[in-house]
Amino acid sequence: MLSQHECVRCHTIQGIAPTTAELDCVGCHRAIMAGTFPVPPDELAGYQWRIHSLVDVPSLAAGPRFRRAWIADFLADTHDLRPNLEPSMPRFALPRADVEAIVAFTGRGDRCSR
Repeated sequence: MLSQHECVRCHTIQGIAPTTAELDCVGCHRAIMAGTFPVPPDELAGYQWRIHSLVDVPSLAAGPRFRRAWIADFLADTHDLRPNLEPSMPRFALPRADVEAIVAFTGRGDRCSR
């Protein structure tokens, strides 16, 4: 499910890697910020200015820090978690079955309830 919705474009997900460099958005952004992206220096500087906050995204590795109910609520109604920053999670209309599959994967270490 995470592969189908290309969550790995932005998030690190244990056991799932981007299928191509073109689908590794955060990896590309990190290369730009590191100055290793293969473009002329003036283009690189322009890219660096635009994406400075697009390199820090949460890992979706399963673990106790994720609450299943919160993940389900968020995926059902994605919204800005950092309203003072421009980039945000895309708005998706995920089918309930897909939300449940993502919650099952990312929240599998969670024993908390809301």
